[in-house]
Order: sequence, then structure tokens, then C-alpha cells
Amino acid sequence: MGTDSLDAGSGDCSGVGTWQVCRSRDHRGAAGVNAALGFFQEGRAQATLAALKSQLALTASVRRDGDWKSLPADELVPATL
Repeated sequence: MGTDSLDAGSGDCSGVGTWQVCRSRDHRGAAGVNAALGFFQEGRAQATLAALKSQLALTASVRRDGDWKSLPADELVPATL
């Protein structure tokens, strides 16, 4: 093809026509960095959500044995009023 052919294996980004190869490498690099940051942020978001859930106390006011009590939501049964 000549001196401006795309040779992806050469590693050289200088020359006419090779800009497409360099540009492709730049895009792959940027996509890799973006994926790594997204993975890191997702992990932090999950940790934050877990911390918030552990601090959130879901309680309900129920009537048992004629008395009103405040119980954790996970102790509720369908017959509880």
C-alpha cells in the first residue's frame, strides 16, 4: 500500500495514516480507565448503601397482648395489627 498504510503492530504513531491506529489505542486506553473508575465507584456506592441500610431501623408500632409495642419490621407477621 505504501508508506501511509496502517500497521497496527509497528507501535509507531508517526506518519501519514497511522493516526487512526494511535487514535484507536487512545480510545481503548480511555475506555479502560473509564471502566476501572466505574468499577471503583460502584464498589464505593454499594458499601455506602450497605452502611445506610444498617443504620436504618425499620420499626413498626404493633398491638400485641393488648399493649402497643415498637418492634423491628423483620419480626412482623401477617396477623400483627
